[in-house]
Amino acid sequence: MLKKVLIASDIHGNSTNFEKVYQAFYNEGCDMMILLGDIFTSTYSKSSYDVDIEKMLNKLANNLIIVKGNCDGELAYDASPVGLLNVYEFKMGNKNIICYHGHIDYSQLLGYDIYLHGHSHHFLFEKDDDGKIFLNPGSVGFPRDGTIGTYMILSRKHVTILDIDNNVILEENI
Repeated sequence: MLKKVLIASDIHGNSTNFEKVYQAFYNEGCDMMILLGDIFTSTYSKSSYDVDIEKMLNKLANNLIIVKGNCDGELAYDASPVGLLNVYEFKMGNKNIICYHGHIDYSQLLGYDIYLHGHSHHFLFEKDDDGKIFLNPGSVGFPRDGTIGTYMILSRKHVTILDIDNNVILEENI
């Protein structure tokens, strides 16, 4: 039974920032890490930064889900210890959750309480009139929202968006 999940996206090979998120996974006592795509620097060639990320992913393999992003090509398939999914669905408490990268819009799918996506490089918490929650952890590697990089921790009752130095940016009840 999941109690706390760390969610990150759009690392784009920034191993320095991802290492901070990797450490936060352990420091926060998370049960699982979900990466919402665009993990490595390039689609087909491996840099030294990608090797560093790959080592961390291998250590997380038993607690890791990776959703395929629009920049995840052969390298991501070869380097991922768990494979890549187009979407990932899970339940946390009484909430049905769907995870996807965001370059394909799944937000109109019915039956979910929380829609988790990346791709935009902007963190997001939005609740619509029907009570559906749309979340984006932002970007670890190349944020476009004025932050130094962000990730998210999701628990049964709260969502927290933090920067890579572990400063809380936003905390909401869900």
